Amino acid sequence: MTTCGSDRMLFGLPSPLADPAVRGRALEVARARGPQQAAFAERLTDDPGSVRAWIRRTLEDCVPVFFAREWERARPQLAADLRIKADLLARRGLAELLRGVSRAVSLDPERQRIVVDKLQDSTTTAAGDGMTFIPSLFGSPHLACVHAPGWRPVIQYPVAAVRRSRRCRWSWSCSGSRRCPTRCGCGWCAPWPGVRTPPASSPPPGS
Repeated sequence: MTTCGSDRMLFGLPSPLADPAVRGRALEVARARGPQQAAFAERLTDDPGSVRAWIRRTLEDCVPVFFAREWERARPQLAADLRIKADLLARRGLAELLRGVSRAVSLDPERQRIVVDKLQDSTTTAAGDGMTFIPSLFGSPHLACVHAPGWRPVIQYPVAAVRRSRRCRWSWSCSGSRRCPTRCGCGWCAPWPGVRTPPASSPPPGS
């Protein structure tokens, strides 16, 4: 089940790679969408290994073209969000962590449930394997929840925009006793004691 749209994953049905009836239905749906979709679906069901290899090569080709550059931009923000969430969990507990993820996510301690305020009404269990929270810089403002039988539930949440002042050169190292000297409100200057600071010999960015 996915909270953004209908259940497209068809869990519980046989694989179209193994069941002729399901394969026929999948091809029928693809043909209704157009000749390109039909050709791709036929190739996928006839030779899934080659399609997987083609997709992997395509993604690998994207790395030097644009993905590596985007990842260098995104990684510090994702790492900062991870540190903040880890500190919330360690110091203030699960309820505060969930509020930090989204105001639509809350903890019901009496029923021992995590409640996500979405339009769809569905339940799943996180007992045993737990659940996964994935921060995203590109999904804002959407909060996506995905679960299926036998799979670990996943919540993808938008990372709050980090607004850094141009005069703040300490945004990357502000934590605990080493707070931002400019008090610029850059978003990274909050005193998160769990954040590791760079060595004292390392110059701040822009110096």
